[in-house]
Amino acid sequence: MNKKDDIWELIGSYYFWTKIVPKVVAPIIIILIILIILILQLSNSGIKSLKYRSDNNSILATQFVDKTYSYAKNVYNKDEFNIKLVSDKNRIEYTFKDKNKNASSYDLLAKEELTKLYNKLKDKKLIDDYIFSDIGIRTIELEFLYPTDYAFNYLGTTEIEYDEKTGFNKNRYNEEMNRTIITDERLNKVINREELYNYYTGRNKYE
Repeated sequence: MNKKDDIWELIGSYYFWTKIVPKVVAPIIIILIILIILILQLSNSGIKSLKYRSDNNSILATQFVDKTYSYAKNVYNKDEFNIKLVSDKNRIEYTFKDKNKNASSYDLLAKEELTKLYNKLKDKKLIDDYIFSDIGIRTIELEFLYPTDYAFNYLGTTEIEYDEKTGFNKNRYNEEMNRTIITDERLNKVINREELYNYYTGRNKYE
């Protein structure tokens, strides 16, 4: 090989390692690694989904909110509430049907719903079927609303907490049971706002 060929070989090698490898080869390798990881994670998630789908003692983490709502629909007091799921906020909304209770009665009903749902969940285990994240700490909110068309009808919120290390948090549940979820102050504020709303919109004239 003559000197001219050596020079062209050096130029070719330099161009390959400085131009082609960083701009073409490296991105392809990175994409392949990401695809391999994604396939492995999807496979692991799929295996867990099949394995635990029919296990009554387990809940897939990706189905935690929907599964909890299905439990809530089975146990909630249909005479006292309408409920709906707000899935993007991990929240179940409980709207009271009766406008004529005092705050302590509303609070007692709220705690009964918390207890029924907690008892359905407390012995369950969340199975990590996420692709790239861990369970960590998960919560589901129970939000209680006053029965009115007026937008500001919020009475109180409680929640159930799950920790991947210890399971459903009994201490947190007890704390929620020992505090006042729906206060007199909050109820009076909602009622007063509704009355003002009705007054200024003239709704009272037609009732």
